[in-house]
Amino acid sequence: MKQGDFLRDQALDRVETANKSWVDTAVTVGRAVASTMAEFTSDDIWNALDEANRPREPRAMGPVMMRLQRAGVIRPTDRVKKSALPQCHSRPKRVWRSML
Repeated sequence: MKQGDFLRDQALDRVETANKSWVDTAVTVGRAVASTMAEFTSDDIWNALDEANRPREPRAMGPVMMRLQRAGVIRPTDRVKKSALPQCHSRPKRVWRSML
């Protein structure tokens, strides 16, 4: 495993462990989004969350997307879309395909 992959996985584990109840809630919302949209980005899940349930950092969505992928709910596409979230500074985000 490359060092970058290892460090990424460690960061994802830290977020999921520190915010387990939030990740569980976001995964539930992610399933709902996947049941209504054929393709979407993590921004769509972020926007579907109640404002009170959003963490300060949008990168916390990483463990949510990985858990949805492992569960077979979503599959990555080879496309990206610029984020509409101001705090993400228009960075590209992966487009995911719903498997529901």
